[in-house]
Amino acid sequence: MAGVNADRGARKAFWTCAGFTLFSAVVSAVFSLLALGMAGEHEFALYAASRSVALALATVAAMVSRSQGGVTAMALVNGRSRSSNSAPRRKKQSGLLKPR
Repeated sequence: MAGVNADRGARKAFWTCAGFTLFSAVVSAVFSLLALGMAGEHEFALYAASRSVALALATVAAMVSRSQGGVTAMALVNGRSRSSNSAPRRKKQSGLLKPR
């Protein structure tokens, strides 16, 4: 009987992780598509929208195939892409020294 409860717990953990990952991917995709609509065809908005939609679709594919590794990978990639988007960006500086 202990094996049945362990299996039920593993399924619950899988679907919980998959649900949060899918929710995060869909929210990211929606905001990226909204930004694309506001920014026109700005290259960063195009890149963000294509990446976010692809992550959402890949998450759905991992969920449909019930792939634990796939859902885990999508959770990690989604977290990585969000953390890199929120990192402050530095402006590029020219190589010339400015006189004081």
